[in-house]
Amino acid sequence: MWGYFKILLFFLSTAGCATAQITQPMQAQQPTEIVSIADTFKLADDVLIPYRVGDLFGFCDKDKNIVIEPQYLMVTPFSYGYAGVVIRPDDALHNLAGYINRDGEMITGYQFSFINQFKKNGRATVRDLGSQYGVINTDGEYVIPPVFDKIGYYKDFELYLVEADGKEGLIDKDNNVKLPVEYDVVFMSYHNLIRVRNNGKWGCFDRDMNLIFPLEYDELHVSETDEIFYGVKGDKKCIMSRSGEEIMDVSEYSGLNYFDKDIAVPVVAKSLISADYGIVEVPSGKQILPIKYNAIRGSKYGVLTLQIEQEGSRDKYALINKKGEFILEPLYDFMVILDSNFIRADLKSTDEIIYTVFDKSGNEIFIS
Repeated sequence: MWGYFKILLFFLSTAGCATAQITQPMQAQQPTEIVSIADTFKLADDVLIPYRVGDLFGFCDKDKNIVIEPQYLMVTPFSYGYAGVVIRPDDALHNLAGYINRDGEMITGYQFSFINQFKKNGRATVRDLGSQYGVINTDGEYVIPPVFDKIGYYKDFELYLVEADGKEGLIDKDNNVKLPVEYDVVFMSYHNLIRVRNNGKWGCFDRDMNLIFPLEYDELHVSETDEIFYGVKGDKKCIMSRSGEEIMDVSEYSGLNYFDKDIAVPVVAKSLISADYGIVEVPSGKQILPIKYNAIRGSKYGVLTLQIEQEGSRDKYALINKKGEFILEPLYDFMVILDSNFIRADLKSTDEIIYTVFDKSGNEIFIS
């Protein structure tokens, strides 16, 4: 789950500090030149903008008047009134980081090896000099002590996913435990559900931490609308409602590539490297498309791409609806669903690729 996070604004190493990506648009061409993004974007009257003079960073207003003198190896933009700053004292082996307010006053001291921007909840994730993560408030005080190996914030849930000694759990901004730090995996979904795994078994909680499914499934997946689930227990595979009621037994198939309340895309494995796909209706199990296609990829937008093997040539792609009806015939060398209304389809020749954008009704919008 940690692969979803991009929380590291800068890594403070013993080798020094390279310019962070967030400051690149403000780098000067000459050591004494101030280059601001204010000329490119419309900015608020009271904005403070990072800038660099030589090797040091400070802040200026949108008219390029210096507000906080350049004195830092690196800075973050101000966020909810506070900015992260980095220094390297002469007697220090590592870079040190802390936070300042808009007057340039230090509010935390230089006591961190990692800092993140403050969020709307008045909290910022930090790493102490002992490489443990915690969360501070705008007074620079720890509200979540630095005892975790990893920590990340999920805005939709207003919760922190934390890890300690290989176990994961959830806590809120005031250090109240919402889910004990005792699970091998905590997977936060985009639909207010939390899947967990322990000792190889999966279960699921809702956002109020009510247990929906006990930890007894070898696999547990949720549809993109969070209305139904696909669970595997041993040889038993089924589609279930949120209440745990079995909707449809799909044990005859190797697995499901996609499913929602109307259809399922089962896969039948022919070998370790090949399989056939089709579409069946939920809950009747009636085959809408026979199980014979190379791949079928589903979409929450109500359309699917179909990959069809062509003897003696590369596979072709088509676009179909959930009834298995063709919207775009299998003429294309590649196809991807871009968003709720647009599909890109490519035709490849020996020397060029012609791509066309269609709407999901199959109307041509653009051709290269």
